[in-house]
Amino acid sequence: MKPQRLLPLVGVLAVTGLGTTACVGPPANEWVNSSEDIECPVTPSEADGRIRIGYLGGPAADLYTQDQQLAEACLPNAEVSWTRFPTGQDIVQGFAADSVDIAALGSTPITKALSAPLNLNVSVVSANSVIGETEALVAKDADSIKDLKGSRIAVPFSSTSHYSLLNALIDAGLDPSHDVEIVNVSPDKLPAAWKSDQIDAAYVWDPTLQQLKDG
Repeated sequence: MKPQRLLPLVGVLAVTGLGTTACVGPPANEWVNSSEDIECPVTPSEADGRIRIGYLGGPAADLYTQDQQLAEACLPNAEVSWTRFPTGQDIVQGFAADSVDIAALGSTPITKALSAPLNLNVSVVSANSVIGETEALVAKDADSIKDLKGSRIAVPFSSTSHYSLLNALIDAGLDPSHDVEIVNVSPDKLPAAWKSDQIDAAYVWDPTLQQLKDG
């Protein structure tokens, strides 16, 4: 199994119009360790109320912030909650359903959120990271992308991975519509599909990417 590194991608931090003013309640109590032991690296905010943060679980600044409980420490009077989503598209649905105030997600889903027909009231406040090697194409039996002709490739549709996969196939001289079979599989379902040999390759991000490499 030889992983193929493809296009570097950009993660973005997005907030709803509501989220920019609603990061405001009592500290979240879901954590095992109290945020009272964590020191905020900046002057803590006096804001109260609620902020709901969506995240994907990949190696990025939001995961560090969650692990170190920095949001809770810097918003000591606020109710901070974290919800993990399988894909950026699920976070976009969270924005649309008014269940998420702020989240880091890929450039493709945020473009969809900002564009017709959704036109959601969200703002991009930061380019969070260049994904690079944390998102890649892995294959069970291929030395190059051209070797994937006739293969079944899994990818979360309408994600940065999806469009990078399409471009990588085209650059390798393969027709995504005829030379391969591309199937829509959520990252949380990919390890099972990989182990059961339902797919030959997958384009996805960490931590699922590492699970496939190890499996």
